Amino acid sequence: MKMKRFLLLLLLIPFFGNAQNKVFYAGNSSNECFNDVVQLSNGTWLVGGSADNLDWIDGTIQRIPLSVGLVKNGTTVDNKYAFVLQLSPDLQTILKVLHFPQKAVDNVRFIKTSNVPGTATADIFISGITTDTRANNGGYYIAKLNNNFVNGIPTDVAWIVPVWAEGDVRTNQPWDVGSDGKVLFVSGQNHG
Repeated sequence: MKMKRFLLLLLLIPFFGNAQNKVFYAGNSSNECFNDVVQLSNGTWLVGGSADNLDWIDGTIQRIPLSVGLVKNGTTVDNKYAFVLQLSPDLQTILKVLHFPQKAVDNVRFIKTSNVPGTATADIFISGITTDTRANNGGYYIAKLNNNFVNGIPTDVAWIVPVWAEGDVRTNQPWDVGSDGKVLFVSGQNHG
């Protein structure tokens, strides 16, 4: 399916060569948000974000629902779907869509891999904002997909963990994953 109607400007930095500006169209309500873009070793791209609905994605595209486990979202959340799109190497075709249930989490904010840059894609991890109380670990979540799109198609998360955070810690989600698959993260408040 060709993406259309919602303007998306990406700065693509190939592994070798100069950066390129590309313009693409996607969406239908102008309320879609694309937060992160990662290229996999098979040449395809992952885009994380959120949208009011998934109606702008052709019905023939495979949709894979993701579990939320112990992650809770509050009652003040937007009525959004958080998603990961797998796009063709030329960024013109949506190949697959992974998504959380509507209102389960606010978005997919970051996508990270455990491989060393320039090597084959290893494990894929995602994070995004949640809106709930401190008692329910509201702030953000970190999840590991159960496959990496290169060796196989993910069918769910392997695990998902809620992280209590407020302020800049919630917004910026300071976490990373090493090549050994260990995840380090910060929880809490600014200057806490």
